[in-house]
Amino acid sequence: MWSRGALEDPTHETDTMSVVIHDDSGNKVKQILKSRNFLFGKAVSICILRETKLVKQCEHCHFLTHTTANCGKPITYRKCTKCGLLDHKTSDHSSFNC
Repeated sequence: MWSRGALEDPTHETDTMSVVIHDDSGNKVKQILKSRNFLFGKAVSICILRETKLVKQCEHCHFLTHTTANCGKPITYRKCTKCGLLDHKTSDHSSFNC
């Protein structure tokens, strides 16, 4: 999984990732926050998200940076939501070897 920032700029070294953890007691979250954590071999900082904003995903190109009405991709643009390849649509996914 690569963020848009990393894809656009290979020197990009920081980004944000959201994860939901179901922890009724709060013990796991406390342990995670106290521990030294790593992701893809790099040390990461973990914090509890306090505020959220609604993110809408474009139904055409599947980017999270704009709505479908504001998509700048050509009408012929195709991207599979299952594997991310650009040579087929999600509905055609099973016929491709991804």
